[in-house]
Amino acid sequence: MTIQQIPNELIDDNPYNPRKKYDDNKIKGLAASIKEIGMRQIPEARKVGERYQTAYGGGRRRAYVELDSHHFTEPKGKWSTMPLDVKDLDNHQMYQYALHENLNRTDLTPLELARSIDNYFLEFPDDTEDILAKNLNLSQPVISNMRRVLKAPAKILDKVDSGRINFTQVRELLTFSELSAKNAAGVAFNDEQLMLEVIDKTVTPGSVVRFDDALPNTVEGIIKAIDRVAEEFFKPLQKKEVTDILFSAPDEGCMTKCVSCLITHPKKGISRHWCLNSECWEGKQKAFKESLAAAEKELLEKAISQLKNDSTPPQTDLMGETVDENITEEIKPSEIKDIHQRILAAGPPPAAAIKAELEKTETPDSAFIEIKKKLKSAEVKAMCQARDSTKTLDKGRMLLILEAQIKGYHIEGYIAPAPADLFWRDIDPDGKVKTHDVDNLFKKLEKLPEADLAKMITEFCLYALQDKSEIASYKINLQDTLNRMGVKVEMPEMKI
Repeated sequence: MTIQQIPNELIDDNPYNPRKKYDDNKIKGLAASIKEIGMRQIPEARKVGERYQTAYGGGRRRAYVELDSHHFTEPKGKWSTMPLDVKDLDNHQMYQYALHENLNRTDLTPLELARSIDNYFLEFPDDTEDILAKNLNLSQPVISNMRRVLKAPAKILDKVDSGRINFTQVRELLTFSELSAKNAAGVAFNDEQLMLEVIDKTVTPGSVVRFDDALPNTVEGIIKAIDRVAEEFFKPLQKKEVTDILFSAPDEGCMTKCVSCLITHPKKGISRHWCLNSECWEGKQKAFKESLAAAEKELLEKAISQLKNDSTPPQTDLMGETVDENITEEIKPSEIKDIHQRILAAGPPPAAAIKAELEKTETPDSAFIEIKKKLKSAEVKAMCQARDSTKTLDKGRMLLILEAQIKGYHIEGYIAPAPADLFWRDIDPDGKVKTHDVDNLFKKLEKLPEADLAKMITEFCLYALQDKSEIASYKINLQDTLNRMGVKVEMPEMKI
């Protein structure tokens, strides 16, 4: 170690020092401390030509200049030189000294440090992030993230410098990086614009909230805001509502094979997919709607034809209602399965579509009655399916019970047979029990598994809510109720 007194005017900062600004008040405070108790640590330095560069200690050098300029009561020249520990230091060492000294400085902005670290690898390309991370006692991902943030647009980095957002939030904003290059449709947006839109949807504590749905200025708030901006600018690849009309993005390969797919996360564990190429999206959507229209028209024609021509005598189901088991023979379920599902999700209620079409024709009374019978049969079949699929009382079935209770059909004299008779029909179909009274009924009910009890409750509620009018004025009451239970009313073939 060689301690030398070097004139202030010959001393320069470390050329790799990331800090470009020094607080004047802090320099004055440091100068007062040095004057009072001296300099506790002498900075290391190297000689370059006739001048000297400090490895660290830029603040102390400024403090000496401050003392030399303003303290005229001291002996002349007392503060005109500064002690330095002059060593042979290479560029590599100088850079790492600069980073070490400034790593924990509160007045060093995150961007200054990130830029310095990024420049380090330009200066020393053979070094790796792992090597530098170990030297700075940081993790490799921290180094990597610092460098990645620098890829954000200039206006976003200005937001970091001003303290509006932090590094972690910028990392989330980089979801929008290079989106313009992936969009082949020429939509008027750019990455910087999208990121600024996201930031504008968040507010910092104490700020004036401009929107009722403003999000907090947190990492989670930024993530949610990214999803909102994506919804404003891009086309959806997933349905928001079950009834939305949308082509199957997975079948088209949009979510896995296409570079124009953007993924956002409105909530933890939930992903949403968006199409950046609106032109491509519009083309697929148009083709899908056309296929839906053609399929629905074809199925509607088949269903109406069967309604008018099929006169197979109805049979009786377990609930005592008429069911035509042969209604669906002509149109095979395997032929229309995929189209059926799409129509249910995308089009108007099939029953309404068929009814509207039938009303356009002059239907003889006998044919009209036959149609009504088959509409009723379709609903009853769905009721049986709902009953048989019951294993427990899920939300849909609990809503069914409440609906039956609220409407009070089971206590207003509309049911024949009585509820007890309906239950005995299930428990004792062959009539082997001599006395069908309530006490006996509950003894039998108590022995049944919970799944059977749930099934019987479902059967009773469905029957209670079903239209009990004459067949000519029969109405389908349970389509919405069955939908909530996950069961569709399949119209004759009405498997529409």
